[in-house]
Parts: sequence; C-alpha cells; structure tokens
Amino acid sequence: MNPKFKLINSAGEVLITLLLYYWWHWDLHYILLFLYIDTFAGLTMSLLKELKIKHTQNAKQHLLPKGTAYVILAFLGVGLYEFGTSLLYPEMHLWQSVLSFVQEKEFGMPQIFLLLPALFLVNYQQYKTFFIKTQEFRVVPLQLIQTKHQFTWLLFMASGLVYTLCALIFQRPLGIFLFIIIGAKLLIDLVLIPRIERSALRKLLNSHHVHTR
Repeated sequence: MNPKFKLINSAGEVLITLLLYYWWHWDLHYILLFLYIDTFAGLTMSLLKELKIKHTQNAKQHLLPKGTAYVILAFLGVGLYEFGTSLLYPEMHLWQSVLSFVQEKEFGMPQIFLLLPALFLVNYQQYKTFFIKTQEFRVVPLQLIQTKHQFTWLLFMASGLVYTLCALIFQRPLGIFLFIIIGAKLLIDLVLIPRIERSALRKLLNSHHVHTR
C-alpha cells in the first residue's frame, strides 16, 4: 500500500475510534469488538493475498500451516485484550457485552449487519486497489509477504499482552487504555511492519544475490 495512503487510512481509523469513544460513548470493550471485526477482515485479506501469489507464481510453500499460525496468533491477541478488559471492567460480563454489541440497532437493524459488510468491503477494496489492480501479486515473493503477515499477527498478540500488563498495573483512568489501543495500532502499521518488510526484502535480495553469483 502507498505510504501516503496508509498514513491517511490510519488517521481515519484514529478519528473513527475517537468519535466512537467520545462522541457515541462506546466503552473500551465495544471499541475492541469493532477492532476485532476489522482485524479478522484483514486476516482474511492476508490469506487471499497469499493464495493469489501462490497460484499466480506457482509457489511451492504450503499455506495451511502459515494460515493456521496467523489465526492462532489473532485469537491469542483477542484473548489477551479480553482478559485485560475484564480487569478494567470487573462488573462487566464480557459475553453479555458481545451480545449487546451484536444486537444494538442502527437505522432500525442490528448494527452488526452494517459493520460486518462495511469493514470487510473496505478491506476487500484495498485488496483490489493496491494488490490486484497494481499487479503486485505477480512480483511480490510469497516469502516476503508471509514474513510481513507473520509479524503483523505476532505484533497484534504482543499489543494485547502490553494492554493486559497495563491493566494489571493500573486500572484508571480508562482513557489511557484507549490511547494504548490507538498507539499500538499506529506503531505496528506505520513503523514496525514497514521496517520489518524492508529488512525482510533486503535479506531476500541478498540471499538471491548470493545464490546467483
């Protein structure tokens, strides 16, 4: 994805999160449930990208072990965030909160029927625009994109761990945890993943250079 667009996209996500918390008065758990939907939409696109590269480039790597690892890391991250949230809202029944979130209505219908298609559509449009239309799937090595995806979900799990550790140390003010969520996402998307991607690309190019000398 174009770095400029990535920055604009991240700014939009931050703005939406702040509005949901301060304007619509969503609690942290509702914010996280929104994040989970977006996370699993992104996970779906990650697997689609790898499948497209594999079939286009006739890559030999097996995707199932990698895909399973991504799903496990994503669920571990969700579990850590949920545990941290249970510490911040000890009176909250998390499962009841999930049901309330699913059943809450917008425009006369449960909001989940609006959020799910909307978030998956946004992620799919980005996949089509920045991966398919640019023909990136023809030139990006599968190994490179797998490294990127592996670290994306590993860092998501790590961010859940940081969130939970902070919840163990202090529970108030809750607003700080909103900025932990936002800050972790920005750090991962705009700083850590681009650096990991550049490092992986250099190693891949150096390895290719060594093998072709």
